[in-house]
Amino acid sequence: MAAALGQTIRSVIQRQSRRQLGIYGSAFVRFIFGLPFSVIILLVVVGGSKALAFDPAKEFFAWLFLASMVQIIFTIVLGYAFQSGNFATAIALSKTDALQAALFEMLLLSLIPDARLAVAISVGCVAILLIANARSNTGLAGFLAHKKSLALGLLAGLCLGSCSVFFRLAMDCLGEYDLLERAILTSCLATVIQALLMGGCLMLWRPAELLACLQSWRQSSLAGAIAAGTTFMWFVAFSMMSVASVRMLGQIEIVLSLLFSIYVFKEKVPLLEIAGGVLITFSVIVLLS
Repeated sequence: MAAALGQTIRSVIQRQSRRQLGIYGSAFVRFIFGLPFSVIILLVVVGGSKALAFDPAKEFFAWLFLASMVQIIFTIVLGYAFQSGNFATAIALSKTDALQAALFEMLLLSLIPDARLAVAISVGCVAILLIANARSNTGLAGFLAHKKSLALGLLAGLCLGSCSVFFRLAMDCLGEYDLLERAILTSCLATVIQALLMGGCLMLWRPAELLACLQSWRQSSLAGAIAAGTTFMWFVAFSMMSVASVRMLGQIEIVLSLLFSIYVFKEKVPLLEIAGGVLITFSVIVLLS
């Protein structure tokens, strides 16, 4: 829940940065400016000497690299979703990550969702469809007609759901470390990989976006700090319960975004969207009961 709140605040901070930094530059912000704060958390939780002695199995790095790559793809796809013909539909459908995480957990971890999780995910998916339909403002036929937005949203959900499970598999390879150590070692190393890979690609193919990103350090440092903290909290949660349950709880971010829209940005929110927020709240209560 704390990670969802932090992610909502980060989204509010970065709301305008996509126009200034471009799709790739705005995606890079969370990695390059989150890295210093991840290192600080690592030193506090693990300590310098233990971190330098870190020598996990090759399987850990295989899952870590795969998860890191998929998360980069997720951030880029989400950026394209914001620029799609019906971005609200795409963003709402990206929240199907809980359902897709459950499918990956069944395939890779043989974890079958219990009745509460199944009900919560089902209610959450109905809520997401209501919100997407309300934001599209074109009715069901118009909503379904936006094939690009549908594809981007589902692809973003697929990337987020799958990379969350891959990160969980990486952390499971660190049995000799405690829960907090597994989470920060995995999240910090993932951020290192992502900052190096994406930074190198931007340097070669999008130098203007890289420069704009680095010049935005005053605004972006806060977003990076929040990104580091929320990633650490997500990873701790992944170690404590099923990834699908965590991603389902993360849907409370939609409700928090609605509250920000109403009380901070003074926007008018359709009743159908409010109904979707109520359903998401109900699904979280079902999961936690």
